[in-house]
Amino acid sequence: MDNWSPPRGVGVVMLVAALALLIVATLTDAIADPVGIVLIGAGALALVFLGVSVLVLRPRLQADGAGVTYRGVLGRKTFAWDGLEIKRTTTRHWGRESVLLELTRGDDLLFLGRWELGEAPTLVLQQLEALRPA
Repeated sequence: MDNWSPPRGVGVVMLVAALALLIVATLTDAIADPVGIVLIGAGALALVFLGVSVLVLRPRLQADGAGVTYRGVLGRKTFAWDGLEIKRTTTRHWGRESVLLELTRGDDLLFLGRWELGEAPTLVLQQLEALRPA
């Protein structure tokens, strides 16, 4: 069984950044401004959500003899090996190339990037193809 997740350190850094954002906001005059309160609060909540999701939703992608399982905020999604198509998708936005891992089985479609996998999607593709039963 192989699995992929973002590094735990990323989640810890996000939680520390949220705490630092709130501390700096209270020490400056940003809290006195109602718009500043909303913006800083939204930023801190987003950082806490992302940090906790990185620490709790582990492993993000898991492969075994039965298939591939993705764990997300809304639950788990399992793709059986039979009929599963795995490929590398490349997109270009504003001159920058993004590589994604695409999992397709019937009507189910899932795109995963380096952020969710903690590793280059191309390497994960190679490892998944090696794990696929013959």
